[in-house]
Amino acid sequence: MSTLATAKRLIDKHGREITLQKMSIVPADPNNPQDGSTTAPAELVVNAVQDAYTEEQMDSVIERGDVKFLVWGGTATDVETYDKIVDGSTKWRIISVEPIRPGTFTYLYTIQARR
Repeated sequence: MSTLATAKRLIDKHGREITLQKMSIVPADPNNPQDGSTTAPAELVVNAVQDAYTEEQMDSVIERGDVKFLVWGGTATDVETYDKIVDGSTKWRIISVEPIRPGTFTYLYTIQARR
């Protein structure tokens, strides 16, 4: 069994559903954007495993309290365009998304998130 197949199997087995949200602000009147209104966020429910960063991984980009979510890349939607994660009652802001994409197919996403 390949490493990627093992990753997918483990995410499916040990992961839980989280909701990715893509925020969008659309002006009600394009001539008056300061009066803009927000639209409901686009949402994508995915299965993910949450993990912590080690002390050795902490640097100027990864802060104490940041977490990573591992998401299988087999979704039809590009996970890199989302802004927030809703995990039960906890909301996270997406800091970065690192895809594992050796060719045209994305196999896995590592999402860095912060409260």
